[in-house]
Amino acid sequence: MPAPLDTFAVGLTAEQITTSCETLAGNPKLNLHPTTHAAPDTALRVSETPAYIWLNTILRELYQTYEWPFLDGAAEVTIAGVENPLPPDFLRVRFQDPLFLLLTNGDRTRVKHLSPEAFFSRALAVNPGQPSIFTTQRLSPALPALPTATGGRSSFFVDPPPDMNYPGELHYRRGVPLITDRTQVPLFPSKELLELKLLLRYYTHQNDSRAAGLADPNAGPIALKMRELRTEVYDQGEAENTIPMSSAYFPRTCYEDD
Repeated sequence: MPAPLDTFAVGLTAEQITTSCETLAGNPKLNLHPTTHAAPDTALRVSETPAYIWLNTILRELYQTYEWPFLDGAAEVTIAGVENPLPPDFLRVRFQDPLFLLLTNGDRTRVKHLSPEAFFSRALAVNPGQPSIFTTQRLSPALPALPTATGGRSSFFVDPPPDMNYPGELHYRRGVPLITDRTQVPLFPSKELLELKLLLRYYTHQNDSRAAGLADPNAGPIALKMRELRTEVYDQGEAENTIPMSSAYFPRTCYEDD
């Protein structure tokens, strides 16, 4: 069965989106690398080219501002020690207490989720047993991988230490890779919305008067397309995500205890 994001893996590439905006904005060449004056041909040059920087910023904001159903994920995990690896696409926990132990008698037991501060400030158990609490520590993608397990990978920690290998089920929000190659297709259901938002960046950069109409929060094309998209793929009954945008948040994303 295909993953939910596979649905969006076809369509316009990042290069096609930026090229369209170039045409509409009078070809200011903002999709060319500022030093080589050519289309970016490496991940580094993509990260240094204005149009692709803007496109990644737009994608990041869209992924993090709303609870998009297509970013819901769940994975089977094995709890073999105090520290265990998180799924590679883990961004943050999806809801409170999202880890379940799948016991041999068929029962599903919920494991209480704590913030890292609350978890590590406790007097942790010495004797092994069935895990009853856990926390997550996600490395920032900007940090280099470390050669040791202590802090060198995105992990979840349990207490007490498991007295056996426990199969589990973890529900989480997926983190989506950003654009590192101009031939990538952005994983988002509306390429039209991406193009409109990128065009607004072009117009704003050039002090183009057309930016005001595009950005009109009531009747502008971006607002109308956003309403249409949320009606199609977003459950209006769900609460909106209020996670801070600060990059300092992501290495240890979690819900804090009340």
